[in-house]
Amino acid sequence: MTTADHPDRAVADPIGLVTDLIAGIERELTPDTIRAVVTTVAGGRAKSRRLAQSLAGRPAVLTDGRSPAPRVIGDLLIELRKAGASAVSPPVCAGGGKLLRTFQRRGQDWYCSVCGQETTECAACGNTRRISSRDRTGQPRCSMCPDTDDRDPVTIIHEVITTIDRDADRDVIAEAVRRSAPRPSYQQKLAWALEENPRLLTGDGHLAPLRAILRFIDVLHVAGVAGIVRPACPRCRRVVRIDKPLGGQRVCRNCTAKCGGCDKRQAQCVVCGRLRGIHSGTPDAPICGPCTAPDAELWRPCPTCGEAERLQAPGPCPRCILKQRLDELLTNDSGAISPKLRALHDALASTERVSTAMRWLSGGIVSTVLSDLGSGRQPLTHQALDELPEGKVVEHIRSVLVAADALPQRDEQMVRLQRHVKDLVTSHTTAEGRKILHRYATWHLLRRLHRRSRGKDITHTQLVVVRQHLRAAVYLPDWLEGQNLAFSICRQSDLERWLTRDDVRHRREAGHFVRWALSQKIARDLSFPAVKWNGPSQPMDDEARWATARRLLYDDTLKPEDRLAGLLLLLYAQWPAAISRLTVNHVEEMAGAVRIRLGAVPVELPAPLAELALQQVAVRRSHAVLGRTDSPWLFPGGQPGRSISVWAMGERLRKLGIRLAETRSTALFQLATELPAAVLARTLGIDITVAVKWQRAAAGDWAAYAADVSQRRCTH
Repeated sequence: MTTADHPDRAVADPIGLVTDLIAGIERELTPDTIRAVVTTVAGGRAKSRRLAQSLAGRPAVLTDGRSPAPRVIGDLLIELRKAGASAVSPPVCAGGGKLLRTFQRRGQDWYCSVCGQETTECAACGNTRRISSRDRTGQPRCSMCPDTDDRDPVTIIHEVITTIDRDADRDVIAEAVRRSAPRPSYQQKLAWALEENPRLLTGDGHLAPLRAILRFIDVLHVAGVAGIVRPACPRCRRVVRIDKPLGGQRVCRNCTAKCGGCDKRQAQCVVCGRLRGIHSGTPDAPICGPCTAPDAELWRPCPTCGEAERLQAPGPCPRCILKQRLDELLTNDSGAISPKLRALHDALASTERVSTAMRWLSGGIVSTVLSDLGSGRQPLTHQALDELPEGKVVEHIRSVLVAADALPQRDEQMVRLQRHVKDLVTSHTTAEGRKILHRYATWHLLRRLHRRSRGKDITHTQLVVVRQHLRAAVYLPDWLEGQNLAFSICRQSDLERWLTRDDVRHRREAGHFVRWALSQKIARDLSFPAVKWNGPSQPMDDEARWATARRLLYDDTLKPEDRLAGLLLLLYAQWPAAISRLTVNHVEEMAGAVRIRLGAVPVELPAPLAELALQQVAVRRSHAVLGRTDSPWLFPGGQPGRSISVWAMGERLRKLGIRLAETRSTALFQLATELPAAVLARTLGIDITVAVKWQRAAAGDWAAYAADVSQRRCTH
C-alpha cells in the first residue's frame, strides 16, 4: 500500500485503510480484531471517512498519541489499548504529557481532567479560577459559586406545561424529563430555558438553546400532551428532526448541508479590513462578527494571541492552532525552521482562510511531505518532489512551495512534456525507431516550442498539441513495423495503404511528421496531402451569440468572473486558453476609459463590460490555501501562483450555455467582415495569416479598400 493510494481508499474503503495503517505497526492484535475495533468506533460512512483521512494525513498519531487530532482518533486509541494493543499509544495530554484513559477536548487538543478545565473570571466572585459550571444566563461560575436553585426542575417544567395543557399528568412530565435529560444539572438547565421561553414548546422549538428541549418535545408529543407542537425547520418548513445549529437556529440536516457555505461566507470587513466571516452589514458593506457585536460571551480573547475570536471551545483560537501545527511540521531536530521554509510558515500562518489551511495540512500526504522537508529527511528541491508518486496533491504542494518562494519557479508543463518524451522514446521497440523519435521530439518539436514560447511557460494547449504530434510519430512507424517495413524504405503505396485504413488516428499530425522526415532525408519519394482550411464548416448563428451576450451583460445572478470570461469569447473571439492567461496588467484604466490588451493594441471596453473587468481586478478570488490577493492572474486558479486551467475555464463557459468552437467562429467571422486583417490580428492577438484566412472566408474586400486608400491624394 503506497501513500498515493490513501486519498482514494479513504473514500472507497475507509475501514480497510485504517485497519491496514494500524496493522502495520501493531503486532499484538490480529487484523480481524483491529477491524472490529475500528468498525465499532468509526460509526457511519462520513465519520469513518474523516477518521481515515485524518490517519492517512498523520499516521504518527498512532505511535505518539499527540493531538491536534479529531476526537474519533482519541476514542480509537483508547479502544485499541483496551483490546490489548501495545505499539499503539494512548492519547497524551497536550498540557502535561500524561497518558490518558479518558480525555477532554479544547478544539483539536486532548487534555486530562486537570489541564482541560477552563480558567477565567467567575461571574459571581470575580476571581480567576477554573470554570465548574455556568449559570442560567450562560456566565462562568467557579466551584465556590454555583448558581443554586432549590426548586425541583420537574415541578418548574410541569407548571410551565400546565399553562398549555391544564390536564397534563405530572408523572408523564417527570418521565419525559428523565428520558430527555438524565443528569440533574441538565434537568435544571432545561427548566430554566422553558421557564424563560415557554413558546419553545408551542412551535418555536427551532430557537431551543439545548438539544434536550427538542428531545423533550418529541417525548411529550408521543405521550399525547395537548398543545405541544413539534417545530418545523425554519428554512425548508418541514417537520423533521432539527438538531443542527445554524445561524442561531436549529435546522434539519438537509438545510445544514445546503447552507453551510452561505453560513461561512467570508468577505472584507469594512470596519477592521480583515477577511472574516460576515455576520451583518450589507452586500456592499459587510461587517464581521467581532465588529458587529463584541459580546464578551461570544467573542473572547484568545489566551495565546489575545485576538478577539468566536471561540467554540476553551483554548487557543484556530489561527494559533494552525501556527502550532506548522511549528510541529516544519521544525527540524535543532528546534528551528530552515530559512527556505520560514517563508512558507509565515505565508500559511497569515492566511485568511485558517480552516482551509488546516484541512489542507491534514489531507492526503501533505503533512508527511512537509514533515520530511522540515526535518531534512528530504531535500527541498524539485527533484525530491519528482520522486514522489505523481498526482494532484504533490503538484499542489509544489505550487504552494513555489508561491511561498521556498522553491524556484519552473515550467511544469515543459517538465511534464520532457518526461513524456523520455518515456516514449525509451519504450520504443527498435533502435532505429528510438533514434528517429528522439530527433523528431527533441530537436524539432521541443526546440520549436522553446522558440515560440519566448521564455514564457508553455500552455496546456501547447502541451496537448505536441503530444498529439508525438503519438502520430509513433503510430505510423509502429504500423510499418507490423508490415515488416522500415520507415526509411517506406513507399507512397505503403503510406496510402495506411491512410485509407478505418482506424487511422492523428492523420494531420502524421503528415507533419512525414514532411519533417522528408526534410531530414530520413524518408524519400513520399507525399502527404495537406489539409486546407476553407472557412467555417457550420452556419453562423449571430442572433444567438448576441442574445447570450446580452444575458451576460445584464444578468446579475451569474458570477461576475463567468460573465466577463463569456463576453471576452462572445465579443472578442478569445479562446479559453487566451482568457485564462490574462493578467491584471492586461486591464488598463486611463482618463475614464477602460481598455484590455488582447493583442498588440488595447481594445476599449464598453461601459457594462468595463465595470465587470474592473470588478474582477479588484475582487478576484484569492488562492485557496495561501489566501493571497496579490495574484497577477485575472482569473486565478486553485493552485497558488497559477492561473485557472484551460479545462476549468472551458467548463465554466459551457455551463453558461456557450458552445466554444461554434461561438468563437461566429464572433471571428463577424469581426472579419468589419475589420481589416491587420487590425484584427493586432487587436485580438491572433496570427496575421489566421486573420487573412478569416477575412477571405468572410468575403471582406479589405485588400481593395487598402489599395483605394493608398491612391487617395492629400488635400491639405
